[in-house]
Amino acid sequence: MKYLLLLLVTLPLLAQSDLDSYKQVECAQNAQNLVDDLGFLRRIYIDLTGKLPNDQEVEAFLANPQSDKRAQLIDQLLVSSAFVDRWTFFLEELFVSTRLVEEGLFRNAFHDTLRTAMVEQKSWDQITKDVLTYSGLSVGSGSSQTYFKEMFRTDYRLDYLDDQASFTSRAFLGVNFDCISCHDGAYHLEDINKGLSVMRRQQLWEMAAFFSAMYAAIPYEYARRDDVLYHVEMVDLDGTGYSQRTHFLIGNQDTPPGEYLAQSEAGQGMRKPREGDLVSPRYYLDGATPQPGESRRMALARMIVQDPQFARNFVNRVWAHFFGRGFVEPLDGWDLARLTPESAAAFETSVQAISPDLLNFLADRFSQSGFDIRQLIRTIVLSKVYQWDYLNQADPCDDSFSYWRENRRTRRLEAESLLDAFASISGFPARYIISGKLDQPVTSAWQLPSTDEPNPYALFMARDDGSYGLRVTLQSLGFSSLEEFFFLQEFARTTLAEMGRGSREDGVPRTSKANIQNTLRHFNANGWNYYLETLDFYPRLKTKAQALEAGLLTREDVIQKMFREMLFRAATDEEVNVLIQGLSDQPANQVVANLFWVLLNHPDFLYY
Repeated sequence: MKYLLLLLVTLPLLAQSDLDSYKQVECAQNAQNLVDDLGFLRRIYIDLTGKLPNDQEVEAFLANPQSDKRAQLIDQLLVSSAFVDRWTFFLEELFVSTRLVEEGLFRNAFHDTLRTAMVEQKSWDQITKDVLTYSGLSVGSGSSQTYFKEMFRTDYRLDYLDDQASFTSRAFLGVNFDCISCHDGAYHLEDINKGLSVMRRQQLWEMAAFFSAMYAAIPYEYARRDDVLYHVEMVDLDGTGYSQRTHFLIGNQDTPPGEYLAQSEAGQGMRKPREGDLVSPRYYLDGATPQPGESRRMALARMIVQDPQFARNFVNRVWAHFFGRGFVEPLDGWDLARLTPESAAAFETSVQAISPDLLNFLADRFSQSGFDIRQLIRTIVLSKVYQWDYLNQADPCDDSFSYWRENRRTRRLEAESLLDAFASISGFPARYIISGKLDQPVTSAWQLPSTDEPNPYALFMARDDGSYGLRVTLQSLGFSSLEEFFFLQEFARTTLAEMGRGSREDGVPRTSKANIQNTLRHFNANGWNYYLETLDFYPRLKTKAQALEAGLLTREDVIQKMFREMLFRAATDEEVNVLIQGLSDQPANQVVANLFWVLLNHPDFLYY
């Protein structure tokens, strides 16, 4: 019955879903072209916090008579803890943060560092400098997670240094140097990336040389202790804080300490042999070198944040978050020969970016603001192009933003948003544990620091006699039984995996694209279907069923209430009639359960 109800309710929507032929352009002064308050509310909450607003937040916004209430709400969300969680996660995705070791100590320290940076509203250039130049304890306030990620996986030091150069260029500049880490660009990349086609492998080595003085080191006094990982430090041989008398360096020493000697043979590492000399650090763009007294990593951080590509890259990534695609795609596929009409013409090609003037305007504004992340976001979400009603236009016209209205990507809710929405609407008791932070369970999927969490097995420890015990009691974590604990953790892990969160650990990319497999999993998900018969795990749904059974709500009341909570719109007369007929002979629990399932799988819930 519930499958038939879903089909009947969504048929009118499917018939109107061909948007390609629908001309969408702006008349900027006509407020009727903007999405209505409920649509805006859903859009802005999802994009800024990853969550849906609750009933109280919806009612407060709708009751606000002020003409600038949207700006008020944006400012309110920008300082919320939910915004901090969502955008900490945004940065962790950018830095590909992973657990590395069982306790997650490096990752957890990095998570705390990024979250603190968002709470303190640090600028993007300051965050970048902090990440690139951090030295000190690996689990200190700064963490060395970005460096350890490859250090733990790469045996050969020259490969490790090349990996750091390539990662840095992708994350902070949006340029993928991987290809030129094995060979020059000439005769390989002309049809792929004009800018890289004129770069040499030597330039990648010169970028890698900025990291050559950086090592992980352990004080001799901690070398044989069980807690040695808590005492690993990041040091710079050209900086301060390291002495051969007190520390020893981790990793192979195939090159002169602190230098990049570009010499390797087949079988040494994963790249082609290197046939060079001692390489000095030089910035890829202009050949700049460190200033006297400046450490190599300090110099690189300074050069990167001064590079105009630094602002363009971050703006492109943030824009893609809100519009489903960036000015340049893929996000780490910038072609630096195609930035301007003049440079593109020199390579007999065209400018790479869509709306390059808009991109440059936002990048300039971002730089002038001191790389203020919240100000960039506020500029975008306050704009009419962001608040546009993409399906219904009262007064079309054409302008420089037309592409983004005609081509705005309809996006499926991300896996974390789906799980959080499911929990908030149903009352499902979301509570997840994190490896190394067992005393701090979280209630939102956006608070999980990597894609291998929650990890239920982190609760257990091996005893000397070979048995296993609990590190902390279930009651102290808020769980009534081991069965409840495992169900909640595995339900979250399975749901997030099946809904496309990907795996940073295994290099599986995140996806929110629809496909048959995910749709079928969503229809038949054992986690949320298991308790729908009784609603025992879903108190908010059970309350509605009890009100319906007691005569406090009619079937139409329940339909309209759940449409409002889940789809942020009223049910049409046709939808009401279909649902009332389909639910007419069902008991109250089944009415609410089937309606919840139908709306959970409705395109208006899954997409925005």
